[in-house]
Amino acid sequence: MVSNVSKLAVLSSIEVAVIEDCIDNVKGSISELQDSLNEMGQLSGPDVEFRVASVKTWVSAALTDETTCTDGLSAKNVNNAMVKNTISEYILNLAQLTRNALALINGLKY
Repeated sequence: MVSNVSKLAVLSSIEVAVIEDCIDNVKGSISELQDSLNEMGQLSGPDVEFRVASVKTWVSAALTDETTCTDGLSAKNVNNAMVKNTISEYILNLAQLTRNALALINGLKY
């Protein structure tokens, strides 16, 4: 979705850089969420507390990556409203899902 924005309009070099940064951040977020998912499949044994802490760390890092993307839209003065709105909407939805996952993980009883 984020990479498709570059095909929708003529973009400035700043906007292209912001989109590339967001793509990198989303890739990082996906990687951290995948690590979390893999770890969730192994929540047993004497090191369960450590594993849950690792999952929380990765999901929190994923949320940070997502926030970094939207922060970049403001910090780099992206003036193209379509670019800013499209990316912001996508990332805000992704961040909400990530926050929901973190809330569920924080509620785990082990």
